[in-house]
Amino acid sequence: WSWDNNWTTIYGTPTNLAALIPEIRNRLEGSVLILHFARFDLAFLRRAFQAAGQPWPRPPVVDTVRLLGRLEHRRSFVRPDTRPLPRNLSQAVEAFDLPSYPAHHALHDALMTAELFLVLRERLGAHRLYQLL
Repeated sequence: WSWDNNWTTIYGTPTNLAALIPEIRNRLEGSVLILHFARFDLAFLRRAFQAAGQPWPRPPVVDTVRLLGRLEHRRSFVRPDTRPLPRNLSQAVEAFDLPSYPAHHALHDALMTAELFLVLRERLGAHRLYQLL
């Protein structure tokens, strides 16, 4: 993606992020963001809010990369010889036999992240938000 006067090109599609910030803010209010490699997406979102002159609302964030790390840590106690879980989204989805979609497409990445989250939440036995943060 690249920035140019409040416009960004995401996967080849020009998007006026400044115009979308009010809708994004409304959707974030009282919500939890579920992201894969949250550091990247959060930097992007914070920059978009800053470019639009809006404060970042700071929603709770669940990062599936961190959840993969937690599951891997737990698994190491039961089976120390298990292979590390991949952190790449497509590879992590494949490791759990989830449906695969073309990578690096916003909707497909969102679907893979959501499906991966559901599996990780179940495997970790997490039923409350505080267990995922």
